[in-house]
Amino acid sequence: MHIRLAKAQGVQTVIAVDPNTGRHQIARDSGADHVFAPSQSVAADIADLTDGGLDVAIMAVGRNDALTPYLGVLAPGARISAFAGFNSADVLKILANDIHYNEYEVVGASSCRLENFQAIAPLVSSGRLDVADLIGTQFPLDDVHAALDRVASGKDLRVGVDPWA
Repeated sequence: MHIRLAKAQGVQTVIAVDPNTGRHQIARDSGADHVFAPSQSVAADIADLTDGGLDVAIMAVGRNDALTPYLGVLAPGARISAFAGFNSADVLKILANDIHYNEYEVVGASSCRLENFQAIAPLVSSGRLDVADLIGTQFPLDDVHAALDRVASGKDLRVGVDPWA
């Protein structure tokens, strides 16, 4: 969704990093210009692709290592968004002077507010932001093992288990 929203709002270059290679094609189909699996060279690859670094980094997974390797490729004034829940003891380490001198903006987001829905609704209704294919597979409770297999495959972004189906 972040990729699609960025593209719908005119972001020229979107880079995705996802450890689940099953989701790489979904990222490309959503508009990502470059898709990587995490590796030792990804930060350098991203630096080569950007002119002055990343303007926005979105952590859409609750893992510290989802951001740490990319702190060195943030542009001055970059915005860092923690759009994921973390374990209660997790600590995200960013040097205070990096925030100060590079004027990074670090924000958290845990849910959508009414004004977010109101801002996005015109993009969805106009077709600029396609969301219909993001509704994943639904399984009855008896098929919970198939649902877990589907999640592990990376073929769906959202998999639901309906205990009443």
